[in-house]
Amino acid sequence: MVHDGQHQQVWCLGCALRHRTIFRKALGVAVVVGIILNVINQGDLFVTGRIGKAGLVKMLLCFAVPFCVSVYSVLAMKREPPGVNRDDSPD
Repeated sequence: MVHDGQHQQVWCLGCALRHRTIFRKALGVAVVVGIILNVINQGDLFVTGRIGKAGLVKMLLCFAVPFCVSVYSVLAMKREPPGVNRDDSPD
């Protein structure tokens, strides 16, 4: 983790996972998005009660993927040099 006086910048995956705020927000995203994805993708398994091992793996992935994407997004944003215009709209 790099400190620049007032702010902390997260530069590696391990640092991001140990950073309480990033971890907590990524976990929140994973729970909300994971529930929605599971209802969409495995809704029929919930209704019939036939989840099985493959269904369980799919359910876990529906939570893991949004968590990973959320953490990756923070890391990608933090790695941009200061002053980079993040607005992609045309001039």
